[in-house]
Amino acid sequence: MPVIISGSSKHFFNVLRIILLLFIISCEKDEEKPTEVESTVTFIYNGNEVTYGTIEYAGRFWMDRNLGASQVATLYNDSASFGDYFQWGREVDGHQLKNSNTNNTIALSQQQPGHANFITSIDYNDWNIDNNWTTRWINNKGQKTSADPCPNGWRVPTKSEWQSAINEENWNNYMDAFNSPLKLPASNYRSAQDGGFPDLYSFGMYWSSDYLASYGLELFLSDENANVNFTWRSQGVCIRCILDN
Repeated sequence: MPVIISGSSKHFFNVLRIILLLFIISCEKDEEKPTEVESTVTFIYNGNEVTYGTIEYAGRFWMDRNLGASQVATLYNDSASFGDYFQWGREVDGHQLKNSNTNNTIALSQQQPGHANFITSIDYNDWNIDNNWTTRWINNKGQKTSADPCPNGWRVPTKSEWQSAINEENWNNYMDAFNSPLKLPASNYRSAQDGGFPDLYSFGMYWSSDYLASYGLELFLSDENANVNFTWRSQGVCIRCILDN
């Protein structure tokens, strides 16, 4: 005996089919790849036009070298690939250059210093007097600010993006990071105490835009570790830009 479907039942099944179709379309959108980008990016940095490559890794697009580097790392200790050393939250003002002068005058509350000196301090872990100023590279909505050193469309990575990079190939040390597609060198840091470069080739340190209490959060790489850690905001640390999408 055939099954007879009433008009109201037909309407119900039609609505159900529409809901299922919309659900399938929504799932397909969720599985879409990140926005495609060109294989190179050209921008003005420190007054000069530079061209970097781009790399897809851990579900995101990254620049192929550190900000300020003249080349992609060929070895884990390739000094030409180290790039510049930024104090956390500072803009591109010249302080990040390896040979920039130093002074020990802490910047005024919630203000960029407005000079090209690397600020040193033995007793203070920040280059700004207000260590509650946390919206230096990102605002309260998670958007990059004008102080972010990366070019338009790019930004300093977050702590979770660095953690995803670690997890992608289960990094355990700086050699794992160098052998990854990102080719991160062991560039270490510039000391907040005297502006020197201690222990080169022993560590790799890369800023995130995030913070913990009065510290800046960073990717920390050693011969035994690869994790997200914290350090003084006045330390000079390298930056690897990520696509802002």
